[in-house]
Amino acid sequence: MAEPSESAQAPLDAPLTAEPDGWDDNDSSIEVTSLASSTTSITDTIRKHREENGRTYHKYKEETDEHPETEVLGIDLSPIQPSFIPANLAFQIDDLEESWNFSSKFDFIYTRMLTGSFTNWPKFFEQSFANLNPGGYIELADSCFPMRTDDNSFPPDSALKKWCDLLVEGCAAVGRPIDSAMHYKSQLEAAGFVNVVEVQYRWPMGRWPTDKKAKELGTWGLANVYGGLESICLAVFTRVLGWTKEEVDIFLIDVRKELKDPKIHSYGPIYVVYGQKPVEK
Repeated sequence: MAEPSESAQAPLDAPLTAEPDGWDDNDSSIEVTSLASSTTSITDTIRKHREENGRTYHKYKEETDEHPETEVLGIDLSPIQPSFIPANLAFQIDDLEESWNFSSKFDFIYTRMLTGSFTNWPKFFEQSFANLNPGGYIELADSCFPMRTDDNSFPPDSALKKWCDLLVEGCAAVGRPIDSAMHYKSQLEAAGFVNVVEVQYRWPMGRWPTDKKAKELGTWGLANVYGGLESICLAVFTRVLGWTKEEVDIFLIDVRKELKDPKIHSYGPIYVVYGQKPVEK
């Protein structure tokens, strides 16, 4: 079985160089936009959500084209899957925090951006281990809050830094930490996985890096966070930290300004971690 491929991003131990103040961005016309949700063919009962502060939340408990010989199963709490999919791909709405009852074992389990989703990561890794075939792999790709700078370019009383710190505080208070990725390697090993590898990357916010690839990555990273800023924090700020929606809306004005400020060289740490279930002898 081939090992999961590593990302092409720059390792976290290689700091990015920032453009000088006042640099002329030839692509400055690029607008930050939000991404539209896909339509799905999930049943109406699964589609039901509750609404709060103008946003919807779960009512239920709160490379297929290239490899046609494989069978791929996608799991999510949300009915966000497209209706036009390859024949070897299926989607299932499920809660992976509950006991797993799959009819067969897997050769590869992959997760992406699930930090803050689980209250018990060791249990998730134990169930992953139990549901993998011998020699199978698990791979995780995740962000790790808070955002950072390598040159102390956050301004005094930075709204962006405050937003990150409050988000970390609120998620920790409800037992769903968003810095969980730093523990994946040790938790995988504790669950019995071998050949565990951890690679760290920088995900820049904006077009401030001089490196062309990092600049492009920063463009997409900024669009992703900027467009989802409210959806990332609204429930935590209002339910856990006691803010009103109006207070959140006003606060996010300054957060958005700082996200787009090229003088602030912020980035999100990204962890890619994978390991193997031992091969039976």
